[in-house]
Amino acid sequence: MVQYDLLAGRARSRFCLRGRQGCSNPGRVDWAIRSAQCAPTNKRPCCKGDDVNGATSVGDPRQIDLPRAIWRGALRRCPRCGRGVLFKSYLKQVDACAACDEEYAHIRADDAPPWLTILIVGHIVVPLIFVVNSWFFWPNWLVMLVWPVVTAALALTVLPRAKGIFIAIIWATRAPGSERR
Repeated sequence: MVQYDLLAGRARSRFCLRGRQGCSNPGRVDWAIRSAQCAPTNKRPCCKGDDVNGATSVGDPRQIDLPRAIWRGALRRCPRCGRGVLFKSYLKQVDACAACDEEYAHIRADDAPPWLTILIVGHIVVPLIFVVNSWFFWPNWLVMLVWPVVTAALALTVLPRAKGIFIAIIWATRAPGSERR
């Protein structure tokens, strides 16, 4: 039996092609679109890579292209599946994706997200300050009130997305930004 995987754009087998070795759900594999996991009772993705053509599964990091992973990271979603959340609080990343069980606890983005945030916010706010100051004459108290609030709000909006982007880049490229040895 063959099912067409809409995301990968190719047909997938509904039976384990590995001859049931290492599969805790032998025989039939319940292929949920976008997840490439075994039956819902088993959270371990033990049957990944069971395509008809012998290619790797959709959830395999080698199949996720970098722009898609970056986009998913910017949306603060799992770079692998795009369904699970990447953060459990404002900037605290999850240990593993709830949807695909990909581990992210070992990935450290360090100083890259604040750097990207400063770069983006600076390139938006500084020209905006120059344009507004050339068109309008604001009193000093209003300038000192408006621009720090705009800058802080924009920085707080961009920072978690920048961290998601760098976590996705580190994950997709398998860069050594990791605590795993």
